[in-house]
Amino acid sequence: MALVGSRDLIEVIRLSIPVLARVEGLTLLEAHDVLLERARADAAGGITLNRFWFTDRKFQQTKKTAGTGLSPVEILRQQLEQDRYQ
Repeated sequence: MALVGSRDLIEVIRLSIPVLARVEGLTLLEAHDVLLERARADAAGGITLNRFWFTDRKFQQTKKTAGTGLSPVEILRQQLEQDRYQ
């Protein structure tokens, strides 16, 4: 990940890992890997990664898109199409 690493941002990222671990029942190492995977998925989908991505817990919203090979925008389009037909 290529983020501009101010001390504040690094601290926010550091604090996000145990939050994700606790919420999803992961080890800290698993939470680190999941957070990195989700950050990469969002960045690939054109989402800006900044301190708010972490403080607003956007990484929890990315759960459905990580590992699918689809961008978050493509996932949203699919969900909207499904909702329209149901």
